[in-house]
Amino acid sequence: MINISFSWDDGSIYDIKLASLMNKYGLNAVFFIPAHNAENKVIGVDEVRELYEMGMDIGAHTYNHRYLTTIEPSEIEIEIVKGKEYLEDIIKTDVDWFCYPGGRYNPEITRIAQKYFKKSRTARTMRFGIQSGFNIDTSLHFFKRGLTSIIKNMAINDPFVLPTTCSSIGLNYFDSCKKILQTLDSKEKNYDLHIWGHGWEIENFNLWNDLEDFFQFIVKNNYRVSRLKDIYV
Repeated sequence: MINISFSWDDGSIYDIKLASLMNKYGLNAVFFIPAHNAENKVIGVDEVRELYEMGMDIGAHTYNHRYLTTIEPSEIEIEIVKGKEYLEDIIKTDVDWFCYPGGRYNPEITRIAQKYFKKSRTARTMRFGIQSGFNIDTSLHFFKRGLTSIIKNMAINDPFVLPTTCSSIGLNYFDSCKKILQTLDSKEKNYDLHIWGHGWEIENFNLWNDLEDFFQFIVKNNYRVSRLKDIYV
């Protein structure tokens, strides 16, 4: 059996569109949002509040979306705390989840993040087993990474599922993802699948139809979809 969850990074200006599409199919996600991002435009206070009121969960992503491995140690905690406080001031509730900008972190950054959050999401892909630590890896990146990327990351992060991936050779990326879901769901073992991406990627690479098709596939197959915080407690 598989248990699926979703998250979207960077506080993209397309997040409201993403949330609306998810609501259409009764799905939920965590939106990891910084206050500022020099790489891409981000949503403002009103949109963050709107996402929360739409039933989406809100996670922290630092204040300025700075890669924490590239800044001075004294600045790391400031970035993390300011990002958390910024969001909590908007939605008036605790923000318990964190996501490392760019997926970049080290043991010291994790130590600091653990002071303020219950869990943190990484950008490592192709992890399907049950996870219990502070850092939670992901399963699938909703982006056309190609089959080579799938196999490479699975060989590193979850080699026990590699035969399942090889069975999808010859399919396009999103059909490969569907095949992986179908195959894992048919097994007696339980798997937690976390799917993530960026709203700006969906827009820039015209993946909206692919995403809606993927949501329809999940609903049609009656796959279990849960909130991230309900899976990794």
